[in-house]
Amino acid sequence: VPMAKGRMFSLINQLLSVFETLKGHLDEDFLDGMDVESRLLQTRSMQELKREMHDILNSIASRFVEQKRVEIKVDRIKKLMNFVEEHYADPSLNVTMVADSMGINLAYLSRYYKKETGMGILDCIHLTRIERAKSLVLQTGLTIKEIAQRVGYGSDLTMIRSFMCYEGLTPGQLRERGELK
Repeated sequence: VPMAKGRMFSLINQLLSVFETLKGHLDEDFLDGMDVESRLLQTRSMQELKREMHDILNSIASRFVEQKRVEIKVDRIKKLMNFVEEHYADPSLNVTMVADSMGINLAYLSRYYKKETGMGILDCIHLTRIERAKSLVLQTGLTIKEIAQRVGYGSDLTMIRSFMCYEGLTPGQLRERGELK
């Protein structure tokens, strides 16, 4: 019995030192909420210790997996938005081009982006173009047609329609007002 208690104590100390290193990778509230030290020290047999260790390690593994999922989501959305930011002025920019750049199936990416952001990829493209166009409308003397070409619209009419759809006014009306809403 004393030898088993010695082994348990040794295992508990080793596990607690592992948890100290995990604090940099998991939020402390999560580890504190698990009350690892207390749970391990309250075990009375090797069987109980094994059960507690198994439960604790499963909880930590689940937390790591969830954190990784969140990181992947954020990375995908950032990658998509960066691609759109870099290519918004290209008139051939479309949803297929975005999906191809990410190496992801178009249908999957469209559903994924819509689920995560509440809007479609095409909306992201239009909103990016419109944001750039709004700056040009207000800060330059360029014609609406020139602005449309600079921000990737095939025609000024297409840009005007997008403006109306997303902003509720035309680029000309924006310029007359002289301010962003």
